[in-house]
Amino acid sequence: MKPARLKLPKWKIAAFSIAVLLGVGVIALYQFLKDPPDEDPDNSSYNLKKTVIAAGMGGLDSASLSPDGSTVLIDRRTQNPDLSETRWLEVRDVASSRIVATIPLSLMPATPPKVKSVSPAVHFCDGGKRILVYDGDHTFSILEGRSYTQRASITLAVTIDRSAENPMDRGPYFVLASSCAANAPVAAVELLFGSFGTGVTKVFDLDTGQQMAEIAADVAFGQLMNIDVSASGARAAILVEKTPTGRSILLTTH
Repeated sequence: MKPARLKLPKWKIAAFSIAVLLGVGVIALYQFLKDPPDEDPDNSSYNLKKTVIAAGMGGLDSASLSPDGSTVLIDRRTQNPDLSETRWLEVRDVASSRIVATIPLSLMPATPPKVKSVSPAVHFCDGGKRILVYDGDHTFSILEGRSYTQRASITLAVTIDRSAENPMDRGPYFVLASSCAANAPVAAVELLFGSFGTGVTKVFDLDTGQQMAEIAADVAFGQLMNIDVSASGARAAILVEKTPTGRSILLTTH
């Protein structure tokens, strides 16, 4: 004799199915809230977090990030009625965007230099212990990396008789480029004399502001283009352009 089969009403079956689906949905929602899915499964953003610092009023020429990424130095400028420019450095905390300090810089004259430096005005040097700032004209300031007070200054002077090396270049010189060592108190500055490619690269001690070495360049050498200093400060790479051979790199050792 076959046992009797229990028949449930259709509405009970439907209600049971709905209850099961609701239960599965609740469990899935709980797991989603507890452990959300990876929004970047292919790691295309490299897990980077973006912090936006508003530019605010005033011109923004460039910005330099400290080696540890905690602060940023913004090179600000505003034009005066006589067309001169008032410049200052704005130090901001990256995490909060708060202004930590404001450092006034030298007034930029109304007549801009004929040759503009290809390097940023601000460099973090020696692990952030020193800050090299191009004030304009022929001077640099060396600031303490923590207090932002001035430690020393560099006043560029020509120690090579340019007229003797190249009589065609008797005009004033321009600061073409600057760089400093990441882990040493060493900086290098390139000076350019006119359009014939003559120039000189000078090396300075950032603890004292004193010159330590220099290397001259003439027409046969090639036109200076840029410079970079190794992390230890022991070597420098000078980019030169020489027609018709093109650009080349000159490596120097101090």
